[in-house]
Amino acid sequence: MAMRIFQRLSFFSLILLFFIITSCSGTKVVSNWRKPDSEQLKLHKVLVLAMTQKTDIRKRVEDKLTQTLEKNGISAGASLAFFGEEMDSLPKTLEDWLPHIQRLEQENYDAVLVTKVVGQ
Repeated sequence: MAMRIFQRLSFFSLILLFFIITSCSGTKVVSNWRKPDSEQLKLHKVLVLAMTQKTDIRKRVEDKLTQTLEKNGISAGASLAFFGEEMDSLPKTLEDWLPHIQRLEQENYDAVLVTKVVGQ
């Protein structure tokens, strides 16, 4: 069950990332992929996670993406507010992800948008 949730969260993150990147100014899509049967995807609550070492940049990116999602009718939250600074790097294994997945499920998140900030 946890693997299925992890795969679902990963898939939703990729799809959402494509839409967010294409709607932001000053960005460039390097690559994207969409699962063929994803047309019926309906997101309701998304956690935005910006991977960067600089907390101030992380906050700005997460806040901007959260605002963009909210403007498009999707409830969103920033990971810095949700996890705090404890999530400064992605967990490496499924076992490391499990507590985070359980917490996200308890808060009714159905997707995680993971971005990596480059060229800081």
